[in-house]
Amino acid sequence: MSESLLILSTRPIDDPTTQELRMKGIEVQVVPFIDTVPIEDMATTLRIKEIMSSRSTVVFTSMNGVQSVADKLVWGTPAWRIYTMGTTTRKLVEHYFEPESIAGTGNNASELAHKIIRDGVDKEVVFFCGDIRRDELPNALREAGINVKEITVYNTLETPKKLNEEFDGILFFSPSAVRSFFRVNRVPPQTILFSIGDTTAAEIRKHAQNTVVVNDVPGKENLIRALTEYYQR
Repeated sequence: MSESLLILSTRPIDDPTTQELRMKGIEVQVVPFIDTVPIEDMATTLRIKEIMSSRSTVVFTSMNGVQSVADKLVWGTPAWRIYTMGTTTRKLVEHYFEPESIAGTGNNASELAHKIIRDGVDKEVVFFCGDIRRDELPNALREAGINVKEITVYNTLETPKKLNEEFDGILFFSPSAVRSFFRVNRVPPQTILFSIGDTTAAEIRKHAQNTVVVNDVPGKENLIRALTEYYQR
């Protein structure tokens, strides 16, 4: 890369990663296009408290789900069997819960569902999720005869912002962020759009005909790796 590239990230990136990218000639501008708000009503709080007192099998597919439940750990660390999706979510679970409580991790919803079914979880799982969640995981588990008790622990809010800059590339981490971005923005045809997975990529293609680079391994770090590898070719 002979010239510095300007990249938009639609999700916050930590300072060490930003500095590392800058050393490679990549300048990152961070503008979040969604916000997540934990649900704090009494009914949800009591449901979480009840689950914490049981030896449940629980599923987390996002960091926001983990954080929303972890904020309730004033009642103690529960004796759960935990399944997670993606490296970043797993790391956050390890931070708040006992690492040995993690029974398995999948790279995507289908892989995670297969792992839960293969492990013989034949009664019930508790799925801590947001108000906007994909159907693959709960549908696959229910088809296998596993009862899925869904507890919505956070809401996702779109926060569209009109941008005037032109970017060499844009990082998208969720379909919600894609919809929020394109509500008020358009992109020139030369901008490369980076997607964290196939579902997000499908949403991008509804709004733009640009080149889409899809990273199939969950995790913010893996999408950033895909970005650097693309421009270093």
